[in-house]
Amino acid sequence: MRVSEITLEAVKHFCKEDYDDQDILISDVMIPAGKAFICSRTGLADFELDDYEDITIALLVIVSEMYDNRRLTVDTDRLNPLVRQILDLHDNNLLGGVRNED
Repeated sequence: MRVSEITLEAVKHFCKEDYDDQDILISDVMIPAGKAFICSRTGLADFELDDYEDITIALLVIVSEMYDNRRLTVDTDRLNPLVRQILDLHDNNLLGGVRNED
């Protein structure tokens, strides 16, 4: 299966989600966000993702992580690691501060 072939039903099956109340969240937010994350992380364009079959499983895992961990913090004082990675990809804060890497 290629990234472009991933369907809402495939993602719901992977996430073990049987309810329809999360369809818009998954299809309109999480799948595109997962693709954008992969493109930002790899430097690949969206149309290039289909060239690598292993990226399909990465997208499914990323969307599953987004679905399972929909909180900003995973502990009382730690930022969700996936959220941190996404924000780090787009960090334009050039103030020279030291980043807390836990």
